[in-house]
Amino acid sequence: MPHISSRQAQLTTRLALIAAATLAGATAASAQNPVLTVTPLVARPGQSVSVTISGDPSHFVALVGSTVGSGLSAGSVPLAVGTDFQVLFGPAPLTNGSVTFTLPATFFSGSTLDRYYLQAATSGNLSFAPLRVSAGLVVKNGDLLADLTMTPGPAGPTGPAGATGPEGPAGSTGATGPAGPAGPTGATGPAGPAGPAGPTGPTGAVALSGLSCGPNLAMRGVHGDGSLACAPVATAVGSGVSAVSINGGGNEVTVAPGAAVTVSFNYLIGNFGCPACIVQLYVGLTNGAPYNCVVPVTVQGASGTSSIGFTAPTTPGVYYIGSDVTLDFTCQTVSAVPPSRRVGLLFVQ
Repeated sequence: MPHISSRQAQLTTRLALIAAATLAGATAASAQNPVLTVTPLVARPGQSVSVTISGDPSHFVALVGSTVGSGLSAGSVPLAVGTDFQVLFGPAPLTNGSVTFTLPATFFSGSTLDRYYLQAATSGNLSFAPLRVSAGLVVKNGDLLADLTMTPGPAGPTGPAGATGPEGPAGSTGATGPAGPAGPTGATGPAGPAGPAGPTGPTGAVALSGLSCGPNLAMRGVHGDGSLACAPVATAVGSGVSAVSINGGGNEVTVAPGAAVTVSFNYLIGNFGCPACIVQLYVGLTNGAPYNCVVPVTVQGASGTSSIGFTAPTTPGVYYIGSDVTLDFTCQTVSAVPPSRRVGLLFVQ
C-alpha cells in the first residue's frame, strides 16, 4: 500500500501520547500482543506478499514498515521499526480477531534496499493508547538474493526428550491364535453291549489245498462237488497247468484289494493231432478280465515252468484263477473259461 503522510502524522502523534501516558499493566498486556504472519519473506520489487494479523477482536490494528529495524519506541516499549516508518495498513477493526490482505513490495522498487522491516500494532481505541505490538518481521529483496548460494549450517544439538505422554486407548482385539496341541487320549470307556447277530453269509468256495491228480494226469479245474477235473497229459485235453503257487504259497491265498499277485506253475501242451500247429497258453482270473498269454509260441508236447503277475481286484470277493489253450499263430483275447479249468483260488479282503 503506498505511503499516506496523514496516517504517518496521525500515528506519530499517537506514539507521542503513548510516551507521555502511564502504561500501568503494560507487561501483563504483552501476553495478548498481536501475531503478524507474512508469506513469503523473500519478494522481488512490486511482488505481492500475504499479510495476516491476529489479535483481540475488539481492537483496532495498523501495520507499519521501515527501512531500519530500530530507533523508535513507544514509552518504554522499543519498536522493531525506525523513525522513517510508514503506515502501510489501517487503522482498521479486528472484527473477527484476524485480518488478511496483500501488500505489494513497492518499498523495494527503484532502491538498493536488501530488506524491509514490518510490525503490527493493536489497541482498544483509535488513539492507540495503550499500545500492543507484534514481533517484528523482515522481508528480504528477492532480486539481491537470487544469485546467492546459501550453505546450511550445522545441525544443532538434540533437544531433551519430552515428558512421556498419557497412555493411549487399548487397541482392538487381535485375531485368534492357532489351536494348541491335542491333549492326551482319555481312558477307554466300558465296552458296549453286543449287537445282534448278522445274517448268515453265502457258502464259501471249495478249497483246493491237498488235492492233486494222479500220475500222468493234468488238473483242468474243479467240479461243483469240489473234486478235481483231470485229463491224461498225452492228449489235447491234457493241455494245461499244474503245481500252481500264488505269491510263493499254495494255489489258494488271501490278499488285500489292489495287491500285487504272482502265479507260478508248470505247463504241458498235449497232442492236438496237428504236429505243425502253433499253440497259445493263457493263465489269468476267470472273472471276465483278459487272460495273460503265457507262452505265445509253442508246439504240441512242449512243457516247462512259467509265471504271470497282475494286480488283485479292488473289490473284495472270491476270484478263481484258470488256464486255457488255443491253436493260433498269435496271442488272442480270452476273457472267460469254464469252471472246469480253474486251477487256483484268490480271496480279496
